[in-house]
Amino acid sequence: MDTAGHIKISDFSLAVTNIFAGKMISGRAGTLRYMAPEMLLMKPYDAVVDWFSCGVILYELAIGRYPFYSCSDALYTEWSVISSVPSYPHHLDPHLKNILERLLCKLPLSRQLSSRSIRAHPFFSPCDWEEVENGTSDPPFTMEPNPESTSQNHMRMDEMLSSVDPKKPPISDTYRRLLCGFSYVNDTWNTGRSHNT
Repeated sequence: MDTAGHIKISDFSLAVTNIFAGKMISGRAGTLRYMAPEMLLMKPYDAVVDWFSCGVILYELAIGRYPFYSCSDALYTEWSVISSVPSYPHHLDPHLKNILERLLCKLPLSRQLSSRSIRAHPFFSPCDWEEVENGTSDPPFTMEPNPESTSQNHMRMDEMLSSVDPKKPPISDTYRRLLCGFSYVNDTWNTGRSHNT
């Protein structure tokens, strides 16, 4: 979440850039749990695999769990993404269910056709896309600035990533406090040093 209260989703796994309409590639790139079935099956694909990933993220945000079976056995997770159909709670908004079904569709062509008019989908009717793109939309709530995250104290990305390397020292107390309240914090960040949170 940025300082204005807008959510920004990022993935630090491998990605392929400059894949636009008409350009097909094959091979795997990204995080297993977010890969589209055609990628897992090593079939040629284009940017429509990103719509599947978007569907997985939207499902997780809306329902609070992964849409397919996931475990430490990567082959079983792959099988589930390729073969399983997600379940949807009965109370789910019909527009949300519809967009999830379209994004999590196993057939790339159907997913591609759905994505062409995604902004016009009733689920997104409250969105002013021009404001979203310009960064001028108001977030649902505003956050008070964190005194420890002023511009001169922002952690550089290479500093954050180096903190997960076991050969390097644990994350500093200052940055550990910034992670307070996160649902997952690497165990090495909580060991070897006393701190006040």
